Amino acid sequence: MLMKVASLAGIAICTSGFSPRSAIAHFLSNTPKQGRVGVRGGKHVPGGARRAMGEDSLNLELESFSLMYVVAGDDAPDSQVATSALDQADVGANKATKRGKFFTRAATFPVCKLLNATCNNSTSTNAEIVTVTEDGSTAVFTDSLTNAIGFVDISIPSDPQGLGVALKEKFALVCVETGTAPSTPSGYLAVINITDLNNPNQVKQVDLGGQPDSIFVSPDKKYAVAVIENRRTEDGTYPQNPTIPGFIAIFDISETNPDNWVRRPDVTLTNLPGLRFEYDPEPEYASISDDNIAAVTLQENNAVVFINITEGKVIQSIHAGAVNLKNVDLKDDKTIDQIETQDLRRREPDGVAWIGTRYIISANEGDLDGGSRGFTIFDSANGNVIYESNMSAEHLITSFGHYNDKRSPPNRKGVEFESVVYASDLGLAFVLSERSNIIMVFVAPEGGYYVKKTRVLVVACEEDSRNNARRSGIAVYTYGSNVPAYPTIQSVQDKATGVYIPWGALSGLSAPHSGPKKVLYSVDDSVFKRSKIFTIDITKTPSEITKSLYIKDTDNVLANFNTTDTASSPIVFTTADLALLINSDKTVNLDQEGIVAVEDGFWIAHEGAGAAGGTNGVTSLNLLIKVDMAGIIKDIVSLPNGVNQIQTANGFEGVTKEGNYLIVAFQREWGGEARVRLGLYNLINRTWKFVFYQLDTPESQFVGGWVGLSEITNIGRGIFLVVERDNRAGPDAAIKRIYKISLGELDTIVDGTNVTKTLYQDILPDVSTKIGGLALEKIEGMALLNGDVWVCTDNDGTDGTSGESRLINLGKLRK
Repeated sequence: MLMKVASLAGIAICTSGFSPRSAIAHFLSNTPKQGRVGVRGGKHVPGGARRAMGEDSLNLELESFSLMYVVAGDDAPDSQVATSALDQADVGANKATKRGKFFTRAATFPVCKLLNATCNNSTSTNAEIVTVTEDGSTAVFTDSLTNAIGFVDISIPSDPQGLGVALKEKFALVCVETGTAPSTPSGYLAVINITDLNNPNQVKQVDLGGQPDSIFVSPDKKYAVAVIENRRTEDGTYPQNPTIPGFIAIFDISETNPDNWVRRPDVTLTNLPGLRFEYDPEPEYASISDDNIAAVTLQENNAVVFINITEGKVIQSIHAGAVNLKNVDLKDDKTIDQIETQDLRRREPDGVAWIGTRYIISANEGDLDGGSRGFTIFDSANGNVIYESNMSAEHLITSFGHYNDKRSPPNRKGVEFESVVYASDLGLAFVLSERSNIIMVFVAPEGGYYVKKTRVLVVACEEDSRNNARRSGIAVYTYGSNVPAYPTIQSVQDKATGVYIPWGALSGLSAPHSGPKKVLYSVDDSVFKRSKIFTIDITKTPSEITKSLYIKDTDNVLANFNTTDTASSPIVFTTADLALLINSDKTVNLDQEGIVAVEDGFWIAHEGAGAAGGTNGVTSLNLLIKVDMAGIIKDIVSLPNGVNQIQTANGFEGVTKEGNYLIVAFQREWGGEARVRLGLYNLINRTWKFVFYQLDTPESQFVGGWVGLSEITNIGRGIFLVVERDNRAGPDAAIKRIYKISLGELDTIVDGTNVTKTLYQDILPDVSTKIGGLALEKIEGMALLNGDVWVCTDNDGTDGTSGESRLINLGKLRK
């Protein structure tokens, strides 16, 4: 259910007058609004595989990596969210882990279900901040778009429900922002009785005297700490000398009855050592140690303040300093090139967590003019840096295909580590990347890893956009899996550069033409410039991208492609259009949607752009491009002029080969035709003929969705598998299917024949319920290798998506 309140800023759960430790954990957002992850009891994080991260006084080791939610960045046309896994990645040499257990996503509950049982509505929601009751049975989250608090029953983690369940003596602490402008910050603390989740009611309200950002409860459950930010107009002008500088509000909540809770004197944060702007502190986030010391980040000030909350006094403030970054990408150019440097980058920490009672770990997101793309461990006693991740974490994120090139420029701060959580019972710290949706889990000092009972991790995504096929949700993860389920593919370090091979947007698959069947080949699509072919070693777990090969027009085959013979109306594919496909270094910018390996190289299916007769005409024809084993273009095949004359969007989407024929799948119907085309190109006499395939009628509850083909794979003797999918994700997804078609002897097939299809496999569960998530949209690649059928999903380069990439072995081919 949803309980209406007002503009929300923070939430915590109280049980019998108390709150569980770390009832609210951290930010997880790509927008100024704050998404957070709730950890029951403050201790529920995964274990994982080890990888050395270098020497330091705490002997920290990189433990594992976990994929999480993504929310669209400010550069996206519409804010949206998609779901992905929180499952551990073995980033080393596939060693057995000392913990041996992993967190696995059990299910994802779309928030829209609280408004409509099937999510057949377009009202935008945003599960923004989440916490979990101490008994682990109920997730409580804020939704600032609908000004509501939502309740989800997670007592059965694999089957979360949006209906209330009865609880005993429970309260939710909610920070509510009421100010209408930075010059008039205001808000209040609401105490809500949630004993009966079907009828929650507010029992107490306290004016906070400023704009709250978040609220935290001390480990001993005696104090609640509200961070009153009083944020300014984020226009880069500092200091702004606010009328009411940000401060810390402390409440004594040791009494069972909220009426007896007492607000202590507020803690001022002005005129402290280490602050850049001494009268404009803007506190951002806090973590409370076992001895009741609150570490509070002042992000724009590049500082951390330590407060004794028992006494209500500041005991220390430190400047967070700066770092020099090497091998960083600083350009939004649709290419991931981590070759530049950036000196004296302020850390500007956002999230912070205690490791024991002396050390803190900070996520250095940046906000004003900082952001070091990493995280740091400080000694709270003296402010000394005892560990700095530098670029190592961002480079490893790149290896998972999660680096978003649009976040490269200095003012966008790369992966933006925004939050951290420490799990004392497991001895683990995990760091969350806002822009890449990765949780990196580290072995940390101060604590063991013995697991006493089953643990549940709950994650809230933020805004959604149904039109963009994303829905906000609550994901539930359970501990105990023996095998890490994510990632299923990652890259290795490039020997020449020393950084991990960048990749993303995998949009086609092919098995080798001959030789040992130990690899797959894939390509990236138009999300990236400087198109590549990737070699994937499937003998490793997860599979490894071991090589990337640039496609180049060294011999000017593409540059000399004849555009004039197709320039007649309504086609307007010009020399200028062609020039945009070729870079000065002879690399090319293709929309690669299919690949098939042949004896002496590869054939690539390049999807065209534009529509004949459209406003801008055809800006790129659909092409089959032959490259040799070095990636050099050797041949180009275009469609017959008559077919080009009816070109619409959604062209070539897959290519395969049998005998002397290349067989290419069009994604959707062209020029008003009733069926979609499959093109058969004879490599000997260089002629085309076409057969027609009937797409399924859209079945999505979303009005206006479409269905198309996204891949074709030869399985022998004129028989092919095709992937047919709709353009919807999450609750609106309905069609993700593999069909079998038989074309027979290709030499004798008649041009214009209608083919029949039989269902081979419904793969919607493989990209939704089987991975505990909301359905992924794009199944883009398929290949047959060693008798197994493999598919891959396209993550769109983490541009407005979760970045989740799946390489899935569907098992043995069924005859």
